[in-house]
Formats: sequence, C-alpha cells, structure tokens
Amino acid sequence: MLFHLAVSAVCLMAPVDGPIVAGYAPIGQYGGHWGVDYSTPIGASVRAPASGMVTFAGTVAGMISVTIEPVPGFKVSLSYLATRSVSRGQHVRM
Repeated sequence: MLFHLAVSAVCLMAPVDGPIVAGYAPIGQYGGHWGVDYSTPIGASVRAPASGMVTFAGTVAGMISVTIEPVPGFKVSLSYLATRSVSRGQHVRM
C-alpha cells in the first residue's frame, strides 16, 4: 500500500516538445508497448520527466538510454537518445 501511495505521488512531465506518436499499450493490438513515444527532431533537448536518481545511463541493444528512479521501486526510462549528459548515481531534476 505504501509503495502505491509513493508512486501515485510521482509527477511526470513530457521529456520533449513534440506530439505523441505511440501511446502506452501494455495489452491489445500493440501489447507490450510499455511507454509513450514522441516525435521530435534528432538532437532535440530531452528533459528529465521526473526528479530522481539516475540508476542506468548507457546503451541497450545499441541505443543510448537513461533510467531515473523518482521513488524506490518506480523507474522511468528514456531511450533512443542521440547523446547523454548524465551518469549513473547522479540526481536529476525535472
């Protein structure tokens, strides 16, 4: 119960300025799409969608990704980045 209260207190902000091109779809025709995809120009600035600790900053399947943990047990990942300017263990603010 306490975990659910902590997660519900997390405020998320869009990480880029741009339209959503694929929404969250864990079930159905696009089942397994556990994120939200935005359209933005290559090289556009990406903001932290939540304040928290960077738990991962590196590559996954050849793509640059960053994961932020705003509260223990809840993580937000940013993928398909052109570059990264944060490191694991760093605290970021939205």
